[in-house]
Amino acid sequence: MNYVGWSRMEFEQEIRRLRAVLEQANLERDEARGKWATRETVLVEALTREVFLRGRLAALEELVRDASAGCCMTCSWPLAKEPEDGCVPGNCSYRPSPECHDYQRVVARREALASVPKEASDE
Repeated sequence: MNYVGWSRMEFEQEIRRLRAVLEQANLERDEARGKWATRETVLVEALTREVFLRGRLAALEELVRDASAGCCMTCSWPLAKEPEDGCVPGNCSYRPSPECHDYQRVVARREALASVPKEASDE
């Protein structure tokens, strides 16, 4: 899944899928509460998975807000018509310096967008 170029519908489908996975993790956690022998192990695994999924879901919802508002998915600035004028879909023109307050957020978003395989957008 590479979020670059995703349509709003694709984002919403991914959010629904992640919510279903999160619900399944919650069910597994609840079932594990009744099992004594592996209770702690299963609970820790389910809670860890839930934290990861909630973080991913929040990040996707933020990307959907940016995409819906016609903003760059990396830096959240409004999209331009031409690359010379600013960000265009799939090409963020914002290059903050390491001293900039926004540097870590933009670098993290850029890495997250680049590190996810593209298979979901091909469906």
